[in-house]
Formats: sequence, C-alpha cells, structure tokens
Amino acid sequence: MMVSCIARLEVIRMVMCLGDLADRVGLKASEVERLIAVRAGVWPLSHARCELWWPTEFQAERAMALLEVCAGALALMGHEAPLWMRTRNVGLGQSPISFLLSRPRGILEMRDILVREVGQC
Repeated sequence: MMVSCIARLEVIRMVMCLGDLADRVGLKASEVERLIAVRAGVWPLSHARCELWWPTEFQAERAMALLEVCAGALALMGHEAPLWMRTRNVGLGQSPISFLLSRPRGILEMRDILVREVGQC
C-alpha cells in the first residue's frame, strides 16, 4: 500500500537526509537500494526522481529504520562508523552491513540494538 500524500513528503525529506548519512557510514548505493527496497540503479534519489516516487509503507518503514541505524552508528562510533560497518562483529557473527543485508528483518533488528546501545551511553 502506498503512503498518503502528506506522509509521502515526510518520507521524501527523510530519504534525502538518508543519502548524506549513508555516505558518512560508508554504505554503497547498491546496499541502500537493497535495504530500502527501491529498484536497482535509482539511488541516490534525485529531486526529480522524488517527484515521481510514491513510496510504499514497507519502503517508508525501512527507510526510517535505515536512517536510525546510520544515525545510531554515527552517534556511537563517530568517524569510525564506516570501519565498524565493514568489520566482523563477534556479537552478530558477521559485519553489521552483512547482518543488515542477509536477514529480512536485519535492519529493524539492528535499529533496536543501536537504540539500546545509544540509550546506555
């Protein structure tokens, strides 16, 4: 189901912020596309593409979760967030980016983990 017109504008604003955060944590365009479930080859979304894009509720939820994961990683790791995303994590059994990409709910699980970790700091 597509999001409403008002929610669409909020999602588009959020996705525009996501581009910068994803770059700062070292996510590749193809990884962002997979994580927020957009067609291959459209990331980063330009303003012109956003005018035509009507995100589904699923895409909106995943984009918000990815934004929170990127923000949490930056809050906890700072400038080392890109290295952390690619380095094997003992608790996860793989790198955080592999965890996100290999599990259907990985992005939501990672968001919850990072929210707990940021809350403990």
